[in-house]
Amino acid sequence: YLDQLDQLTESVSTEHTALKGRVSYAMPASCLMTPHFPILLRERQKRFPELELSVTLCPSHDVIEKLLEGEIEFGFVTHEIQRPDLLLTPFCPEEYVLIDHRGDRLKGLTADLLNESHFVAHPGAENLFSIWVKHHFPRAKNLLWSSMKIAGEMNSLEGAIQMVEAGMGMTIIPRHCVEDLIMKKRLFEYRGPEKKPLQATVYIVTLANALLPRRARSVIDVFLSIKKGTSSHSPS
Repeated sequence: YLDQLDQLTESVSTEHTALKGRVSYAMPASCLMTPHFPILLRERQKRFPELELSVTLCPSHDVIEKLLEGEIEFGFVTHEIQRPDLLLTPFCPEEYVLIDHRGDRLKGLTADLLNESHFVAHPGAENLFSIWVKHHFPRAKNLLWSSMKIAGEMNSLEGAIQMVEAGMGMTIIPRHCVEDLIMKKRLFEYRGPEKKPLQATVYIVTLANALLPRRARSVIDVFLSIKKGTSSHSPS
């Protein structure tokens, strides 16, 4: 019995202190289009090469669901969630913009013109549209994603961006995902009159009372160290 107890204690100790094994986490697809993930991969190669990474791309609400069901150890979400069983750590700001392949259509944009426009759907687009409308057209009551004309739909941001660039419609998207295309004038963004950029905070989310293994804490620490060197969710 004592031998078995010693083996169990050693196993549990190794599980929570070793920098090897699998770390599972989830994040929205926009987080993959930042410098943070490549930096993590480089740090893993240098500091803990025996670590396995299992990364799932999904919208924020699915991240929470996977965390609560024990499928992942932590995740990233793009909005604040008030729940006593969750711990949210601010990571970085993320800016959201309305983009189109024609800049002239975005000048003098009104709620009526938006209702007449075509849109491209992607994972999380409905939530971003709601946030964007409240920021730029707070008095518009009839601007609902469910009433928009959806000309195309893609389950990846890269594909949705290509649809917008090809002229299928507009969409709301994190600015860092299209920064280069905006600079090259292949896509254009809407800037409201005297409106500050629309920004939200990206959070790292964990279970409030969970004891994370050292390997998972180490990955989170890498992300937080990246946060100190970058001020936003944008390419640098």
